[in-house]
Amino acid sequence: MSPSSIIAALKKCNEPTLSSKGDEKMEPSISTTDIQPGDILLLHYVPEDNKVAEMLKLLKLAHQAVEDWKHWTNYDKETRETHFAALMPLIHFAITAFDNSRYFHAAIVGQDADNENVVIEAGPKGIMQTALKDYWDGPISVYRFHKDAVSLGDKLLPAGPVLKKASDLYKAGDIEYGYYHAGLLAIWCLFKAGEDTVLDHLRAALVLAFGAQATDMLFKLVGPETIKLFLVDIFHRALDRWRQKKHLVCSEMVAVCFNQADSLGTYKISRELCKSARINTAAEQQPNQPALSEDVESAIRTLADAFDGLEVDRPLRAVDVALALVSSDVLYTPSDLERSVSTFDIGQM
Repeated sequence: MSPSSIIAALKKCNEPTLSSKGDEKMEPSISTTDIQPGDILLLHYVPEDNKVAEMLKLLKLAHQAVEDWKHWTNYDKETRETHFAALMPLIHFAITAFDNSRYFHAAIVGQDADNENVVIEAGPKGIMQTALKDYWDGPISVYRFHKDAVSLGDKLLPAGPVLKKASDLYKAGDIEYGYYHAGLLAIWCLFKAGEDTVLDHLRAALVLAFGAQATDMLFKLVGPETIKLFLVDIFHRALDRWRQKKHLVCSEMVAVCFNQADSLGTYKISRELCKSARINTAAEQQPNQPALSEDVESAIRTLADAFDGLEVDRPLRAVDVALALVSSDVLYTPSDLERSVSTFDIGQM
């Protein structure tokens, strides 16, 4: 193992984490030749350049989400998946904003039959495989697993078991994309600290993304308790669906590749977070929110109107009780993979 790999692994929890474009420090730029099998790819959420256009896009999607929820029981499986797919940009935003992160998607680098590096990920068509050179053209941060200062790929920590698990998931051909899981991840980011903190957490995230004026207007028109009950309802229903077998989303799939690589837990991605774990807020992505335009005000009112007639059942179980039932071996967000003491930053593609 090279000394530089040991140093990199040790540095992660002892120095400020390298941050994104616009910060004082930059992640080192790397190419595909720097990437090794077993590396974790974390894709950045990239908002619209026009801040008003970004706000309008997300508000319209939020309106559609509420309308869908009203009629969800009348949709068949195909219709539900079609509507969920259309809402994915909103879910991607929510995962990053609610988890104080910049990452909306995770994938793992595997190898094909010719020992060429490929990207294996959970997507709308199930577990998919793409040549690394042909992968996503947006910003991607690369993280590498390590244990006791030994990096994945070293002879003391071979990548084979992780790669085999990734390959087996791809070859199985029977794993569907967990649309409910994606929604659950987004809402789970709000509830991880407990049910009592949800509204404060939500307000803070929306202020950073949309500004105080838009957030205050939404909360005034809808009402905090209505919003909270709506989120609790989504959380419980999504959690029930999450327990279905053979459904995975991106960061879940990556976690499975490591946590189930062997029976000894050799490659388990720790839940312990680095003390210096980077918190990248939505403010870094969309600073200086503009004053409310007529179009934005109209979109907020339309969203608020959608809550009229929405029947939300108060759940029998408390959210904190439901959280205790969640499997910690599977339900990971992209930022959980980033901030874990088990991974360190290689650089940005």
